[in-house]
Amino acid sequence: MSEDAAPRTLNSDAALEKPINDELGFQEFAESIAGSIHQSIPNEEFIVGISGQWGSGKSTIINFIETELRQKDDTATIVRFNPWWFSDEADLIEKFLSQLSANLEGYEEIDQLREKIATYARAFSKIPFSSFGAPVDKAAEGVADLTETQPPNINELRDDIAAHLTDYDGDIVVIVDDIDRLAPDKIRHMFRVIKTVADFPSLSYLVAFDRDVVTTALEGYRGVSDGEEYLHKIIQLPITVPQPKEGTLHQFLSERLNQILFNSDSVFDEDRWEGAYQDGIRPLIETPRDAIRLSNAVQTTIQGIDSEVNFVDLVCIEAIRLYNPDGYLKIRATEAQFTVQDSNEKISKSYLEPLFEEFDTTQVDAFKTLVSYLFPIIDEIFARTRLKHHDEGHPDYFSRNRICDEKNFSVYFRQSIGEAELTEAVFIEGLNKSHYSNEFVSFLRGQTKYKGVRGRSRAYNFMAELRDRYDECGDKADTLIALLRVGDELAVADPPHNRLDSGAEEFVVQTAGRLLASEARERRFDLVTSTLEQVEAPYVMVDLISRLDQGELFDEDAIEDEDRLFEASEIREIKQLACDRILETARDGTMFESPHLHEIFDAWVAWDLGYRYESWSRQNLNTADEIFRVLDGLVETGQIYKTGKSDAKEYLDPQWLEPLLSPEAAMDQIIANGRLSGRKQDLYSLLQKGISIRDSGNDPTSLQQWEY
Repeated sequence: MSEDAAPRTLNSDAALEKPINDELGFQEFAESIAGSIHQSIPNEEFIVGISGQWGSGKSTIINFIETELRQKDDTATIVRFNPWWFSDEADLIEKFLSQLSANLEGYEEIDQLREKIATYARAFSKIPFSSFGAPVDKAAEGVADLTETQPPNINELRDDIAAHLTDYDGDIVVIVDDIDRLAPDKIRHMFRVIKTVADFPSLSYLVAFDRDVVTTALEGYRGVSDGEEYLHKIIQLPITVPQPKEGTLHQFLSERLNQILFNSDSVFDEDRWEGAYQDGIRPLIETPRDAIRLSNAVQTTIQGIDSEVNFVDLVCIEAIRLYNPDGYLKIRATEAQFTVQDSNEKISKSYLEPLFEEFDTTQVDAFKTLVSYLFPIIDEIFARTRLKHHDEGHPDYFSRNRICDEKNFSVYFRQSIGEAELTEAVFIEGLNKSHYSNEFVSFLRGQTKYKGVRGRSRAYNFMAELRDRYDECGDKADTLIALLRVGDELAVADPPHNRLDSGAEEFVVQTAGRLLASEARERRFDLVTSTLEQVEAPYVMVDLISRLDQGELFDEDAIEDEDRLFEASEIREIKQLACDRILETARDGTMFESPHLHEIFDAWVAWDLGYRYESWSRQNLNTADEIFRVLDGLVETGQIYKTGKSDAKEYLDPQWLEPLLSPEAAMDQIIANGRLSGRKQDLYSLLQKGISIRDSGNDPTSLQQWEY
């Protein structure tokens, strides 16, 4: 690596905030739209829709437009509304109108206006939202219209608010981004609020969304057969995100790849790069996010192996990994087919074709080109590169660190985590499932089946990512419910490895805590209590509530003591609800499938003001089999390190049983049961040794005591 090389950093795919940072030519486009909003929008409600696929730059353009509007002489009032954090229809109306009201300033009758908006929101909250028609104009009244179930004062309130806003000094621009990431029903709710509830004069909307996602969500609702036509009646000024200026996206990616190459010691084959890039990589890069994902993937993978790889090959195989993960796994799993020296074992075209069958023609051509540039054997089949290849096994392949040489092949997959790898596509799939708790639970359970290096599952990697991207979850309540239903299963699938790796449970609790911290203070208690009613993961629940009780904030910007998530009285009530769920899981037996059963028992004993654990233990710990079930759940496993390796060791502290049944009474029950074998004998021996360690004055939780 060059001594002058810059430090390696990953690029964020977050939207740009300021036009000065524009690299893709969006500034002029945003300036034009801002000018239209500023000069041309009439006094009636006006809706500007910016559509584009995920990662195309919608949010960046929205940010640039906002900056341009704020720089105008007669600055418009800008209202940013985040559509993600509402739990139901009434909550959406309340939050939307509250956000609008809070941003209105500089109006002499502002107090009266705010009071009318608040009354308007309360009036709507009492009406079933399903009563209201979809957001359509007169031309679409046959599709859906308002019913007559409205309280008589709503129209008067709307007229009063409209009169005030007509007199308001300046335009009001409401910005709503990421509508396409909502669940289909909530997409419909959002547009209905814009078009039916908050269609006020002097109010302009700037909304951003993926057109295909939104039109699909609108179709089938109240007889709508054509989502595109329906959307056309909502949006007065439809705008499509433009393609970046000619060459800018190419430059955007190439500059990042050049920086990585400059900082690395990898081999670079200039004669192969141009063709591989132009015909294989460039067709796959459709959005700025695509460019950032690929450059970040190369940056991450190259670390530690840069002197052992060929840069062209690394970029090509990483592009395949990102955009054709099944093909990537098949290449990795069948090394001999791609690097074979024996001509009798050459790969067949029929073996390769299934790798590309799910893609369109452009993508198929790109993938075939990439594989051809990587493996000369494949180029003999597809004839894509027009390169003159050496004979198989030529020393240049080895010396140039080519992936096609069998000695180098495995290096390119050294950083791969195999089936547990979390692609952006899988992560987005999970986010989409988080709109509905049942679907999200099934998704998370499914991810535990994919295991990678060190035994970690894809669920572990998903939760690690979700902890930092929790604000992208589809529905806060459904996400919390899912985590508190399946959290213990995730903890069992990916247990702690050491003191620095607490396993999946830590990610689950952190994510749940951050979701709660992000909720408005006045709604937080209702959110957690409604969620607790569906808990099936008592250990994760106990850990989360214990941290809340200790004052953990789950928010880097919060101030200790000032920003505690719950009051002491609320924590007491939460604990009683938790005890209800612990009792229920004890009765149905699911509690015994949870990890760290002794911590669940400890919380139950400490929190339950009704002492229900006493009656449960009297009724359920009367036989040896029932005692064995509890003991099996109480057993913990630790790692004892010696002579350079670690051994798993089971241990059991008899004190963990004490609140429910004395260890000596348990021993008597077991002995009275007669001859033991198998797991029952193991559990009896663990309890017996734990009692012996305790009676000798030592700590039964110290693994060293269990070595002798």
